[in-house]
Amino acid sequence: MMGCPRSGALLDVNPTSPTFNQYILPEDFLGQISAWYFGQSTWSYCSAQFGHLDRMKKELDTSHPNAGIFILGVNGAVYPDTKFIYEGRDLPWLLDTKQADWWGSWGAVFRDVIILDRAGNEAGVFNLTEHNLDDPDEYEALKTLLLDISVN
Repeated sequence: MMGCPRSGALLDVNPTSPTFNQYILPEDFLGQISAWYFGQSTWSYCSAQFGHLDRMKKELDTSHPNAGIFILGVNGAVYPDTKFIYEGRDLPWLLDTKQADWWGSWGAVFRDVIILDRAGNEAGVFNLTEHNLDDPDEYEALKTLLLDISVN
């Protein structure tokens, strides 16, 4: 990951993220599992789900430190960015741009978590509108999906 823009890369604006102020591409996570949450920073539901994802990442790091699972958020290019979604959380929050258009090129819809395997291929999609992480069973289902992908 680099501090200057690379073609199609998105900036991490969360000051407590380990990749703050860096430009990120999916290729940066080859060899690892990456989960990309497509949300909107001003909506309370999106923020609540992002909070659950932040907690999940911490749990995964503690219980499965060698799994190599990364969780990141992507704000839509046409939506304003606010710290509302990432304040008090450590996950990267990336700002999509009209030029990069990750939402469009990935075919993402609101609250999709698009999971990429170690080769950078899509391994699953878990939509947080359909699967509210406030529900402990849904929370565990996503966590299990991430861990299952990490061992394949």
